[in-house]
Order: sequence, then C-alpha cells, then structure tokens
Amino acid sequence: MSSSTLTTIRGHQDDKKTSLSKSIVLFSSDYDFCLSLSIFFSNRYRIIMTTDAVMLPLIVKDHRPDLLIADTMLTENMKRRFTMMRKENPNLHIMLFYVSYFGQRLAMDDVHQYVDVMFPKPVDLEEVSQNVRKLIETL
Repeated sequence: MSSSTLTTIRGHQDDKKTSLSKSIVLFSSDYDFCLSLSIFFSNRYRIIMTTDAVMLPLIVKDHRPDLLIADTMLTENMKRRFTMMRKENPNLHIMLFYVSYFGQRLAMDDVHQYVDVMFPKPVDLEEVSQNVRKLIETL
C-alpha cells in the first residue's frame, strides 16, 4: 500500500451512544495494523485512518476527532505534530503504541506532555479498549 492511504469507516448506526458522536483517528505506517484496529473499533466509533504522517495534522484539523491512536516512534517530528494538533484541538486525546526494546528509555515526564496514555507493543486490546472508553467519556 502507498504511504498516503486514507480510509474512512463509519460506525454502525445501531450504537446510539457513541457511533456518530465520537470519532477516532488511527495512524500507523502499517496499513494492516490500522485496518485491524479500525475493524475492532468500528462498531462503536467513527474511524478515520491514515498511514501518512505528513497528512495527519490536516486530518485531525479537518475531522476534529475525540482521540488519536498513533502507532509510531516518538520522534522530534511526531512531537511537533502532536503539539500542533493539540493547539488546533485542545480536547484531543492522544494514545501512543510503541515498540519497546532493551536499552530504550523514554523519559515519562517528557512523553506525557505529548500523549495521554501509551502502550508497548504488542498491545492488550482489552486494556486499550478500556482506556479508549475512559478517554472518550471524559469529553
């Protein structure tokens, strides 16, 4: 798949509480990972997914999601993008999935100024789902 793939999937109409009123943007360079998460959440939320990091701030600006789930390294470029997106949408919650490896030390104070919650991969979907509900229900 190309790195500029963008797909929108709407939640099911039968979930009256959240399907049309709450939305999640999924970002990962791995299209299959995005697609899997979109299928997992599509029965409860409106899903917008992208594999394009450059387009991500524009998508967040245009769609004003409640939550961004990002499967990415927390590089300086991503920190700038997260900061920009939060300026545009101060209510945006950001969840980060990251690959943990021996010797990697993320300064937790530094990380939490950019993201609300983070999970090492592989992720526990039940724990992720609980955190998604908590974050979205605070809005």
